[in-house]
Amino acid sequence: MMTALMYAELSSRFPISGSAYAYTYITIGELPAWLVAWNMNLRYGAASAGLSRGMVEYGTGLLKKLNIHMHPLITGFPFLGFEKCSLLAVIFLYFLTEVFVRGMEKSSLFNIVLTITKVATLLLIIVLACFHFDYANLSPFFIEEYGF
Repeated sequence: MMTALMYAELSSRFPISGSAYAYTYITIGELPAWLVAWNMNLRYGAASAGLSRGMVEYGTGLLKKLNIHMHPLITGFPFLGFEKCSLLAVIFLYFLTEVFVRGMEKSSLFNIVLTITKVATLLLIIVLACFHFDYANLSPFFIEEYGF
């Protein structure tokens, strides 16, 4: 919350784009701003690589549950001392980079498609749960000493 308030104050005083780099440049100077910018680049790079690898783990785990096994070159192989390097993670990261580079219009379309997919998945879970619902699990619904 404090970070959001700080950015709100800075953006009202200095209405320019550039995020932390611009605000650091204005308040402290060029060298600290350069360090902040490179720190942000490293942070975003590490975070996106980790998220990409996590998505590949979730995807391949789902495929394994469906008895679909993929080649180890795609799911993960040792490379330069790292245990699980994955070409699929690189492809996923490249795809997301392409979506980002295409601009806000394409990115918002991508977000809309993902949101519709999430809502459809939740609705599917709700519909399937209705067919397998067991009312016996609701009794006893109220226990005197514990409540509902």
